[in-house]
Amino acid sequence: MEILNFNLPDSGLVFIAGRPAMGKSNIAMNMAKLFQEKNKKSLLLMTDGKKAYPYANYLGGKTTFYPSELQRAIKICPNISFVIEDTALLYNEIGWEELIQDIVIHKNPNVIFVNAISEPIKKINTKIIKALQKIAKKNHILIIAETNVNRSVEFKKDPRPTIASLMCRKKALKYVDEVIFVYSETYYDTNIDTSNLELSQYTLYNKDSSKKIRRHHNFKFHSANSHKA
Repeated sequence: MEILNFNLPDSGLVFIAGRPAMGKSNIAMNMAKLFQEKNKKSLLLMTDGKKAYPYANYLGGKTTFYPSELQRAIKICPNISFVIEDTALLYNEIGWEELIQDIVIHKNPNVIFVNAISEPIKKINTKIIKALQKIAKKNHILIIAETNVNRSVEFKKDPRPTIASLMCRKKALKYVDEVIFVYSETYYDTNIDTSNLELSQYTLYNKDSSKKIRRHHNFKFHSANSHKA
């Protein structure tokens, strides 16, 4: 299936990876919108409860209110279904399997977008990655999960993320079907146009190798506001 000029599998596990505030959530919801247009029912699973609710910041005697990530997602893809599971990041692989299976039974989605499968600075449990791919293929659905890459990319001459910067063990890669990296020079230079993101895709064949699909391009996304995740 082609989405954003990338060929994605009909079932399996896909990562959208990048540094925090790079634009992963915007990419995910733009993908969801395109899936909906192809009559593929999309569902957003909010596992990081803090991002599901609006918040306020008090500074210098002034209170500023910010919309939640969920509100921004709905603004981009108004018809998307969603489930909030605040404690999912505490689950082991069995808990994740039960959660996804319950969603499949009651919501019947074709694609599940997961806003996080681990805490930001923690490596993703290999057993959880394996369980997600297994249940996705069992139910013939696509699971697209956002994940961070480690800070090592920020100290390189070229800070674009690579397979080596993923927040998981190398042996876990055999359970990931595709990785789409999100990169924006805006992250390092605020004077650059914030609407352009560079996407690159890797197709993972086995635990020891990967093949880069050379489809780098700038993507002008539909942004709910200036906040990115």
